[in-house]
Amino acid sequence: MDKFIVLQDIITSRRSTKPAVLNGRKIDDQQIQQLLSLANWAPTHANTEPWRFIVYSGDAVQQFCHRHAELYKQSTPPEKFNTAKYEKQQHNGDKASHLIAVYMQRGTNPNITELEEICATAAAVQNILLGAETLDIAVLWSTGGSTLAPAMKEFLGTGQGRPHDRTAVHGVCGRTRQTRPPPPHRTQNKMDQRLSGLTPENLFFPSRCFLSKQKLRPITG
Repeated sequence: MDKFIVLQDIITSRRSTKPAVLNGRKIDDQQIQQLLSLANWAPTHANTEPWRFIVYSGDAVQQFCHRHAELYKQSTPPEKFNTAKYEKQQHNGDKASHLIAVYMQRGTNPNITELEEICATAAAVQNILLGAETLDIAVLWSTGGSTLAPAMKEFLGTGQGRPHDRTAVHGVCGRTRQTRPPPPHRTQNKMDQRLSGLTPENLFFPSRCFLSKQKLRPITG
């Protein structure tokens, strides 16, 4: 099969899966290792490879979720505290197999910006998501609760003496028997709305090139 068609099917079939619909079946640790190996092939400026992973399995998944809920409770002003959100975080790991916490370890090269390191880490996460789709692993990646709070860095034991490190996301991984919804209908009109300088013959792309019927012409000036 054509490589593009295979990749297109993987990308368009990928879905986020809520922890509530997981069925409790366990994932082989080797498959989790395979996903992390894919993450390591993400593009990275100057080969800094800033992505870091902490993997929880078994009872540690629920322990993480309970602690995450407590961090949310402790760091949220009473007037903004949401009991339903707190209880949901407590039970996110009840039927999960693994949980992967991701953070960005800031490099020491001053020429590499923080944004570049964050983007590289995000690319590594996307590799995991696409790999999970091929292995029929259900995943929800989240930045909710206290994921981005300084207290989460302390809890994870990351970033001691490294104030520029950043927690990124955590992913709840498991299995589900639930039939996933079909791909959302994304029309060309919606795609066109994400581009500027639109004409039928000449579309402006963020890649700094014009797409015409004849060729790609780099923008000058």
